[in-house]
Amino acid sequence: MLKEKIEKYMSKCKIGICAYDENKETIFSYNENMIIDAACTLKVFIMLEYIKQINEKKIIGNEYLIVKEENTATATGAGVIKFLSYGIKVKANDLVELMVSISDHMAANMLIDFLGIDNINRTIENFGFKNTKLLKKYLVPHNKYVARITAYDYANFFYMLDKNRFFNEESCKYMRDILLSQKYKDFLAHPLFSNSNYLNMASKSGKVDGRTFSPPINSVINDGGIVITKKGNYYIAFLAEIDSESDIMVSDMKTFMHIVSKNILEEYLKK
Repeated sequence: MLKEKIEKYMSKCKIGICAYDENKETIFSYNENMIIDAACTLKVFIMLEYIKQINEKKIIGNEYLIVKEENTATATGAGVIKFLSYGIKVKANDLVELMVSISDHMAANMLIDFLGIDNINRTIENFGFKNTKLLKKYLVPHNKYVARITAYDYANFFYMLDKNRFFNEESCKYMRDILLSQKYKDFLAHPLFSNSNYLNMASKSGKVDGRTFSPPINSVINDGGIVITKKGNYYIAFLAEIDSESDIMVSDMKTFMHIVSKNILEEYLKK
């Protein structure tokens, strides 16, 4: 039934979905290896590289980074750093929290410069995320992918994080806590609040409304995370890239994301 609903969208957009439980048994999947614009979801891997370099003692983690004009993101982009004066110094650890919790683009750009895009991509590859890559910073114009990802890679990131597969337990807890603080809970988490078995979700979403650009570009609405329930945890990723000429609105896909998320929770609770 759910796959039939997805098929209705596929002529006008790309959709990838992956959800599995703590034993890595599939709850639902659809085009889980399809490469899709990662948008802001890639920021979790920037955070991963930050933690890696702290563990390797390459950085302390609270270094001051300078706000520079060259890292200015799109005028409509998320975040608060864009409102600061150039030359102001911000601690790296504060930038990580802003990058994830409110998806601050300039914070991400500053961290990409600080950590190195090649280092970020090497860590992504070394941990086995074969179809995920950061291509450039979050800058104008946003007419091509900033990054690419698959639903499988994204769900697997959250599985590995929950199982403390990155570095050590303390590092994984630090990252989970930041993801729990993400302010945008109106995507996959939204339809779960009414279910008494749902407890919380450590997540990172990403959205680009391509219709706000001139000329229009593809729209993206992505989300993924660790869904925490009374029964246990499961890991989910929903990625959608809508063709710029499609009549499908971002709001339509968001509503469909809610339907998918609600169905996956119900399927998980039946297992």
